[in-house]
Amino acid sequence: MNHATRVYDDISQTLPSAENPTPMVRVNRLNPTPDFPFFAKLEWLNPFGSVKDRAAAYLIRDLERHGGLSAERGIVEPTSGNTGISLAALCAALGYRMRAVVPSRVPQENKVLLRIAGAELDAVSDEFCPSRGSEPLVRTSVGIGGG
Repeated sequence: MNHATRVYDDISQTLPSAENPTPMVRVNRLNPTPDFPFFAKLEWLNPFGSVKDRAAAYLIRDLERHGGLSAERGIVEPTSGNTGISLAALCAALGYRMRAVVPSRVPQENKVLLRIAGAELDAVSDEFCPSRGSEPLVRTSVGIGGG
């Protein structure tokens, strides 16, 4: 097995890809059925510690490919957690601006992480943020799908 040291130019190159997959480990002793291979995917080894790093990378790559992202034109993302943190860190690494719109109920540590990752923050009142189960109401009110 080759364990050669890799040196990357920036953090975005450590994102999971065909050339650099997220590590997987065969689970041997904890496997209840040894005849059936069982693997653990080590998502916490992604650059920002979350499975959301992959989604953020695909979003940014798609925006770049279709001209929706440039040094002058950044990302505005409503967020309360890991997706926003991953987006903010990737944007910072790639030289893009990111503005995170966060409900006031978001824990302080998430706001701090977003700032550390390079996002500009806009806190909004919780009353402007949809609650769980309100998606059908929102879709109906803006004329997307629904009866």
